[in-house]
Amino acid sequence: MLDIDSVLVMSNQALESAKTLNYESGQVGAYRSLGVVYIMTGDYPKSLQYLDSAMFTLEGTNEDLLLRSNILNSQGVAFEETGDYKNALASYLEAIRIKERLGDEEKLGKAQSNLGKLYLGMGMLDSAAVYLLKALSSEQHLTNSNGGSASYLVLGQVRQRMGDLTEAKKMFQRNLILQEER
Repeated sequence: MLDIDSVLVMSNQALESAKTLNYESGQVGAYRSLGVVYIMTGDYPKSLQYLDSAMFTLEGTNEDLLLRSNILNSQGVAFEETGDYKNALASYLEAIRIKERLGDEEKLGKAQSNLGKLYLGMGMLDSAAVYLLKALSSEQHLTNSNGGSASYLVLGQVRQRMGDLTEAKKMFQRNLILQEER
């Protein structure tokens, strides 16, 4: 089990050390860690503050595109949770564009799944299905992935809302099988 309080203490210590050493890459990592932890605690405004600091600091370095795309994906989650779909959409699309360019299949599937989930929340079912199917394509061939378990679950919800209950049932069953394999 993850001890959130310990992660917060360690991330804040890492941030202070990186600032003392003027180590910008360390600051970016610490800001991102803090942003992700605050997503986990449900404090999305605080999460966005730290993720914005990570992005701002990252731009002052020899920019790491993979890290940038991971920060954008985290920002998308926080924006989505606060109901800011416009910024969530922009963050997810930019993260996907970078991950595609870098060939990062492992994280690409997660970003595509997040975008599919966002489109579901926005009621854009066709777009949701497109990105969830892309996510499954990206995730299924990875040996260290859960094989798209979360994507199957959300795709099942999409199919259910579209009225295709047979296909929805198949997606939900596939999700359960993958959950049991973990």
